[in-house]
Amino acid sequence: MRSKISVSDFLFFFEAWVLLGVSRLKLIFIPFRNIVPMLGKTGKKHPNGDFNNNDDKVLQKISVAILRGSKYSLWRSKCFEQALAAKTMVRRRHFESTIYFGVYKNPADEKLMAHAWLISNDEIVTGGPDIDRYTILSSFKS
Repeated sequence: MRSKISVSDFLFFFEAWVLLGVSRLKLIFIPFRNIVPMLGKTGKKHPNGDFNNNDDKVLQKISVAILRGSKYSLWRSKCFEQALAAKTMVRRRHFESTIYFGVYKNPADEKLMAHAWLISNDEIVTGGPDIDRYTILSSFKS
């Protein structure tokens, strides 16, 4: 039996799904050097703003929508696409956020793993709970 989601949650999902597709297209067709200016100011960490519980609820809805959108996308929706799509959703709601890019050296096979994640209001919007193991290479605040 399938559970029904609210209209609001569906709209968040649909927005995330479309933005994941747009983000994927950007990464395919636009050189990274042209994407960088869209990300925000280099090397800036997001400030702890005056947020309230409703803001945190919106950020949580965005996070869930991105995960759902990734699950049902017909294209690659990995961490970079998720962070780009979430950054757009967060920006549309006039919140500040920071997108981070980091690397981690896997001790088992010595392979370098890259990762991207988005934080707003000290809340991890995309990227998962294990971001502490990554060494931050760059960050972009908007």
